[in-house]
Amino acid sequence: MASAPRTRCWSSATPRRPTARTPGNYLTLASPDGSDPGWSWPAGVLPILDWGCGVMACVDCRGADGTVLLFEPNATDGEDASTAWFVDSPSLAEWLQTWLDRRRWYEEDQLDGDSDMQPWPEAADRLR
Repeated sequence: MASAPRTRCWSSATPRRPTARTPGNYLTLASPDGSDPGWSWPAGVLPILDWGCGVMACVDCRGADGTVLLFEPNATDGEDASTAWFVDSPSLAEWLQTWLDRRRWYEEDQLDGDSDMQPWPEAADRLR
C-alpha cells in the first residue's frame, strides 16, 4: 500500500484556482495517445484543481456525493498507477466547505501533521 502523499510543490500563500479548461483536461487525460500503453484515466473522474507537480484534485462524477480524489503521480508504487489515487473528501460539498474554512491538509497550520487520506479503493478497478 502506498503511503499518503507528502509532496508539496506550492506555497499555501499562493491561492490555487480551478483548472481553466476542466472539460478539455478531462478529455485529454481520458484519451490515451498510444505513447504510453500503461496510461489510464478513470472514466467519470473530472480534474478540478491543479496543485502543480502533476498533483490534481478531481471529482468522481459517477458517485452521488462527488467524492473528491487526489491524483498524486509522485506516490506511485512502481507500475501500479492505482497507488497514485487518494480519497481527499467523501463529498464535493464537504471538500468545498473545509476549503472555505481553511481546515484541509494543504493549509499551512495543517502541513506538519500526518495526512489522513486513504488510498482510493476503486482505483485499480476503474483504471482498467
